Amino acid sequence: MTRPHPIRVGILGAARIAPFALVKPAKDRTDFDVRCIAARDSSRAEAFAAKYDVPFVERSYEDLLARDDLDLVYIPLPPALHEEWSIRALESGKAVLCEKPIAVTAEEARRMVDVARKHGKPLIEAFHYRFHPVMLRAIALIEQKAFGRITTAEAYFEGAVPYPDSLWSAQLGCGALTDVGCYPIHALRTLLGEPQVLAAMGRFEHGTHAQVDAHLGFSPNINARMFAKLSDSSPPGSRQCWLRVEGEEGRMTITNFIVPHLYPCRFVTNIGGVERNETFDLVSTYDAQLSYVSDVLSGMTREMTGGADAIANMTVIDGIRAAIAAE
Repeated sequence: MTRPHPIRVGILGAARIAPFALVKPAKDRTDFDVRCIAARDSSRAEAFAAKYDVPFVERSYEDLLARDDLDLVYIPLPPALHEEWSIRALESGKAVLCEKPIAVTAEEARRMVDVARKHGKPLIEAFHYRFHPVMLRAIALIEQKAFGRITTAEAYFEGAVPYPDSLWSAQLGCGALTDVGCYPIHALRTLLGEPQVLAAMGRFEHGTHAQVDAHLGFSPNINARMFAKLSDSSPPGSRQCWLRVEGEEGRMTITNFIVPHLYPCRFVTNIGGVERNETFDLVSTYDAQLSYVSDVLSGMTREMTGGADAIANMTVIDGIRAAIAAE
């Protein structure tokens, strides 16, 4: 479907992620037009707009949603606000790109997905890594059964965030389980299907999950581990993440599968005893995500994140939360 104009975007919240995930990559494209922003603090919205050349500032979220010149609303708010504002955006007739995790619980995600279906508008969860060539290659190898029957898998993500910071706020739905853990859970699910939560342990700091270690079982007889950690002692902004899958005929290990364009990425496969370093044109994961969003809104591809996928990811998070509470 040919669009009559670029995808016109409004942003709810002057969040730190917004320039990297949306504004900057959109400026290098012709299919997106970031038109306006609103924030609870209007001075922050005005400063954001001036810095990133966003032409319009609205006084409130409600005023932004009332505009009739927007196709897509980007929601980089804390998880506890995702349900309300995604639903209100969908009800205003706009598609939604909502930051991960899509909600705080699976029940919230279900309500959001129901509204999206009712209004016939896309609700996309912003798992940007999912659309990058690194992850697409990993998915292809699993689909090709390159490693034979899969036996074990692991996914790990650790991020450094100084305290105090909103990412440490349980009230806002943040912490290692949701903000950090959603990635390794999603990566394992994307490759292996839907798991059972077999066991989980957690460590709390500052009132929320600081570390989560979960044992997941995938069919048939695949043992998997998900590990997520928030650290307030490591250098701010540093991170470690990797993804490993092993089968009876080979294995793959991906170092930095989440943002391979920002930090060194190493993708090593061993198939039939032959080791290979996979190489990629490391385009931005956020640009890859915008290409996907453009295709969804143009009717050229199906929604791969959001919908049932979003509900399933939150279901695993709920299961891990419950298992930790039962310890």
